[in-house]
Amino acid sequence: KELAFESGTQKHENDPFILGQVAMKIDGDWILPDMARYGPQIDLGTAPPPVPDDRYNHQGVFQNEPDTFVTWSGGHALVIPVGARNVQDAWEYIKFASSLEGREIDATNQRDADRERGRVFIAKQVASRVANEKLQKEFVPAVPKFAEAINVNVSMAPHSRMRPSTIVGQTLWSQQIAAMQEALYHRATPHEALLKAQTVVQNELDADLDKDNHPPANTQIPVIVGLGLFVAAILAWFAVWTRARMGKIAKHEGRWGMAFIAPSIAGFVILTLGPMLASLYFSFTQYDVLSSPRWVGMKNYADIVGAGRIDTSKAFLNVVYLAGIGVPLSIMTGLAVAILLNSASRGIRFYRTLFYMPSIVPGVASAILWVWVLTPDPGKGLINSGWTHTLSKWLNVPPPTWLGSAHWSKDALIMMGLWSVGSGMILWLAGLKGVPSTLYEAAELDGASPAKQFWKVTAPVLSPLIFFNTVMGFIGSIQEFDRMYIMNPMGAGSVGPDNSLLTPVYLLFKNGFTYFKMGYASALAWGIFLIIVLLTVLQFWLAPRWVHYEVDR
Repeated sequence: KELAFESGTQKHENDPFILGQVAMKIDGDWILPDMARYGPQIDLGTAPPPVPDDRYNHQGVFQNEPDTFVTWSGGHALVIPVGARNVQDAWEYIKFASSLEGREIDATNQRDADRERGRVFIAKQVASRVANEKLQKEFVPAVPKFAEAINVNVSMAPHSRMRPSTIVGQTLWSQQIAAMQEALYHRATPHEALLKAQTVVQNELDADLDKDNHPPANTQIPVIVGLGLFVAAILAWFAVWTRARMGKIAKHEGRWGMAFIAPSIAGFVILTLGPMLASLYFSFTQYDVLSSPRWVGMKNYADIVGAGRIDTSKAFLNVVYLAGIGVPLSIMTGLAVAILLNSASRGIRFYRTLFYMPSIVPGVASAILWVWVLTPDPGKGLINSGWTHTLSKWLNVPPPTWLGSAHWSKDALIMMGLWSVGSGMILWLAGLKGVPSTLYEAAELDGASPAKQFWKVTAPVLSPLIFFNTVMGFIGSIQEFDRMYIMNPMGAGSVGPDNSLLTPVYLLFKNGFTYFKMGYASALAWGIFLIIVLLTVLQFWLAPRWVHYEVDR
């Protein structure tokens, strides 16, 4: 019961406040467009957050002081990066976009766009009290309750406080969310959680302030090494080619063969091998893209496995769960479906096509579809709608919140994976067709039951396919990213409730493209690569003990 509202930070149409699942929430003016779009019927009232009693005077009225309300301001900034070509033009644009005229043009265009879609327009708050007051008067929302909410936001603006301007602002924001979740899930007291967050943020600040103490990294080194390897490979091939004993026709065919594969080789060298070598080099540097890299040696790798790296351990534990349960379940489901479809029954081609179709749906489209299917609202979500009319009605079991729950989110991904077992089903069908019927006849003559026939005949013959799907399944689980990126209900702060959807590749992406820690992200990439190699080697080492090939029989 204590986790009943753990999905409270979901967004848009799945926001529990909009769905009527929670009575109140602390939020800002940015939530009002969603309320107007997805919950126009909501009975909304807006008020400042509660404050201590000492902020009232003896008449029970708020004291007119800067710290009367408990609120903060935040948002986005327009910046000009170092090295930009048209600095003056960019500065002129920033001044215009931030001016009162620019704000009015932006609000007018957004209002017209919302009207075309039949939506209620609500002007967003900006970093200008004058602009906010003017927009408040010119673009009054048509619905009074939303207009009152805007009035409350505008009245609180003079009392708001900004988060500190810092070079690690995104890290600060993420750690605030992490601290909140640590406290909510009772893994630490609020004070302990904030101290952990403070340590992480301070380490990032120290690293940035200390970068001048590290020598500049020579970015030409990976280029020189890559070109050297490329030239060495060409010389080695030329040496083998000139010494090979081949006839005139063979040499002619060989030249044409090399000409045909040259584009693929060039693409591999330029687009794959080159970036790999560059990332290996940058993994030993502190590199934020906007400034020159600094050589730090093994520091990035030490940080990955260092004490207190909760995010790294969480990401790999999530993968262990997804792979440990999802891969065997996917293999068993695909094989079971293939066995059912391995017959000459009437209409069997239709059913094979039906089961195979989900596997050809693009990953992005599939993820968006499942966001709707897994919507926790029984009135909108397909699964929870059926759950409410069956398990909830008969057994009084409440439907789960799926992606909004730290306990159900990974299970939701596993269930989503079972939907596309059709791709593996094709391989299983091909394997089942290759099982000699004489083996089944011999087993039946020996009195083997259907279960015995499966374990003594079918499973050994299919063991190479089981091995292949196991290897590929584990590699795919470690490389999970796209579904988490699209289906994440928490936004940029956390990857699922309590980071339950965080994976190593998503962690790599966040460090590289959110925190701009390209050196650390490159070290993570090579760490993931080494883990995949070690797991694959381990599986190949164990394979001879249970995998049986046709030449062995």
